[in-house]
Amino acid sequence: MQNNSLQTGQQANPQKPEFTIWKIIPGIIISILMPTLCLIMISGNWNWWEGWTLILVTSLITVAGRYILIRKHPGLANERANYKEKEGTQEWDKKLMPLIAIYGPIAVWAVAGLDKRFSLSTVLPPEIEIAAFLIITIAYLFSTWAMLENQFFAAIVRIQHDRDHKVIDSGPYAIVRHPGYAGSFIASLFIPLALSTFWVYIPVLLANLIVFVRTAKEDQFLQAELPGYADYTQKTRYRLIPGIW
Repeated sequence: MQNNSLQTGQQANPQKPEFTIWKIIPGIIISILMPTLCLIMISGNWNWWEGWTLILVTSLITVAGRYILIRKHPGLANERANYKEKEGTQEWDKKLMPLIAIYGPIAVWAVAGLDKRFSLSTVLPPEIEIAAFLIITIAYLFSTWAMLENQFFAAIVRIQHDRDHKVIDSGPYAIVRHPGYAGSFIASLFIPLALSTFWVYIPVLLANLIVFVRTAKEDQFLQAELPGYADYTQKTRYRLIPGIW
């Protein structure tokens, strides 16, 4: 599931911008098909209940989250659907965003499929896998909460001057400054346990390294460019992991 944590307030313009739903449909379809192709097709196991469960969890949260987003923040839906056309995108994020949102997840799913196909890992007891799925679900819901709380939860890092970009410190943003990343980070750590595919920890750890780099660069950028963000960091002190970083 995609996440950015540009903290914001309310739009100055109360009118809801027109939203064209067809622009996000391809992305939703791809977000469902890609894990299916990687997990099920690569593993060659159509009875792999753990793989299907992960697909179901991510698909339901993605579709439900986007539906609520369109209803609640159509301006944000437009922003995310047209992110390639937006001005002010940071050059470094044009390189990091695809690694986190596209190539990282594909690597995780593909390695999981290969691990399952060749039985490289020991299968954990079902109760451990189910517990891992519960944590994954909660973590993804936390990221979705961040997106719905923040109507400028952009796909890319930029100051949205055209949308009256402001700081917000409510909801999950009172816990950590980048809750969207935090939820995805936690979920990724439990995916190998849920699937009993421990080789997946290699792409998971590499992807999370990039997440930490992007979080640090985004936080530095916001402190320098977004009015009020530096003060916000004194109130919500941790970027990603409460009590640690």
